[in-house]
Amino acid sequence: MLESMTGSASARLSRGQDFISITLRSTNSRGLDLIISGGPPDLQKQTGEALRRFFQRGRIEASIELHGSEIPDIDVRQLSRYKKAIREAGLPAPDGLATMSWLGLPGVLRSRKESKQFALQPFLERACLLLRKSRIREGRQLLGLMQKRILELGRLKKKVVQRYRFLRAKEPERWQKLWEKTASADDRREIFEQWFEKQNIQEELDRLDLHLKEIANLLAGQKAPGRELDFFFQELLRELNTITAKLKDFTIRRQLVRMKAVTDELKEQARNLC
Repeated sequence: MLESMTGSASARLSRGQDFISITLRSTNSRGLDLIISGGPPDLQKQTGEALRRFFQRGRIEASIELHGSEIPDIDVRQLSRYKKAIREAGLPAPDGLATMSWLGLPGVLRSRKESKQFALQPFLERACLLLRKSRIREGRQLLGLMQKRILELGRLKKKVVQRYRFLRAKEPERWQKLWEKTASADDRREIFEQWFEKQNIQEELDRLDLHLKEIANLLAGQKAPGRELDFFFQELLRELNTITAKLKDFTIRRQLVRMKAVTDELKEQARNLC
């Protein structure tokens, strides 16, 4: 199923006066980039693990708010730093039996909010599912826009083909007159190259057809083909640039400019698909 990397979701779980809430925002990214803020470290870790199970791409910002019971907590690292500093300075340490003397040092005794009273795994999974649904909705909207752009490319290509056939129908007579006026073999060879090679864009038109059909098939599938689409849009641009270099007709070039602009829009939209 097509899924955009853009989406948002929020979830909240309450137990009496205590609650936990999470807000998720997802944007475009080459890989999976997680930015988690708020809440205790163990909750941040569980949040990251849940997000990695559900998503492979996107820049996901998770904001956690926890209002729970506060319990005392000893910062063992900070306590060790105090002990080391006292030893190195050769100062007398607080009475070993007077535990409160150690706990009274700044930063040693602190409080932390307890999250164990909440069923975290189902809560986090529900938040991830809500974000996925949001990304799928965005993907459907993006799919509709892209399909309209593909249809527009098809209409523009049809105009190019019609104009090209009109020009080809008129050119034999012109090239025949030029051929008759040209006596030099080298000059005639140049005329031949211009007629059969430089002015011939049938191969490019055929490849455009193939690329457009492949893109339509990818968009109609159930997978998220962001990277594959990017490749085919790049190929479309290459063919359009080749046709532009071969033909000097103003009417065709005007259609080609529009086709390039539409293809660039499609490339940007495809990069937002997983």
